[in-house]
Amino acid sequence: NYDPQEAIENVRQSVEEAVRLRMISDVPLGALLSGGIDSSVITGIMAHNSNDRVKTFSIGFGAGAELYDEREPARRVAEHFSTEHHEIEADCNVVDLLPQMVCGFDEPFGNPTAMLVYVLSRALKEHVSVALGGDGGDEVFYGYPRYQAIRYADWYRRMPCWFKNNVVERLVSLLPESTRGRHGLRRIKEFVEGARLEPEQMYRAWVIYYNYEMRRELYSENMVSEKEE
Repeated sequence: NYDPQEAIENVRQSVEEAVRLRMISDVPLGALLSGGIDSSVITGIMAHNSNDRVKTFSIGFGAGAELYDEREPARRVAEHFSTEHHEIEADCNVVDLLPQMVCGFDEPFGNPTAMLVYVLSRALKEHVSVALGGDGGDEVFYGYPRYQAIRYADWYRRMPCWFKNNVVERLVSLLPESTRGRHGLRRIKEFVEGARLEPEQMYRAWVIYYNYEMRRELYSENMVSEKEE
């Protein structure tokens, strides 16, 4: 029988062991701290297993980008675990680093947060040689809204077609696009558009930046003809 408490304890032990193994190092260690669950858990385990204060690092932005700024929750976590906390502020000039940063990738990488990680990594190099981060938790534990949306899409498809086509989709088409970092309206639009598709195509539509029509406009005629053959 499934025992939730046993599952929780197994996860706890696995994460703690993974962090402790990566703390075995001859060079100074630190942690990338956003204040989210993943990085906060890792920071807490490091603090519990270290004789010295853990060095933590977070990145933020200036005025006008408060919704993207994670420094405040990171500060609270750093204070709770008494870490030696460092903050780096990024600005719009970070895009100038793109050509230099791309050279460090072995293949195309489409996540724009890579630029911020690059800036943060370059700054923390002055303090530590190795830093642990919390990437992957959302994928393992279904933490992204898109995972919940897959379940809601099944309910949405059961609605009468006349209601979806004449009411829901028309209202959603009128929603404006936020330029202040509020993702709610965009996600509603993406959900309604993607819910018409098969599950695999629906998920793909939610995670790509450019749909087929947009990509086709970027291709040369030769590439288009090759892809259509």
